[in-house]
Amino acid sequence: MSPLDQNLANREQMLARLRAEIVGPDPAGKPVALADKQAMTWGGVPHSSDAGKR
Repeated sequence: MSPLDQNLANREQMLARLRAEIVGPDPAGKPVALADKQAMTWGGVPHSSDAGKR
């Protein structure tokens, strides 16, 4: 495969991945059953009321 052909193939692959990310969601891998999972909360996350102020 010539370098030009390889670049064109890479460009097509990149466009396909970008399109999947922008249009998304793009599921990949095995599905995960969420019925047995614990919900995430912000309760245990430390934070400060003046975060970002300097």
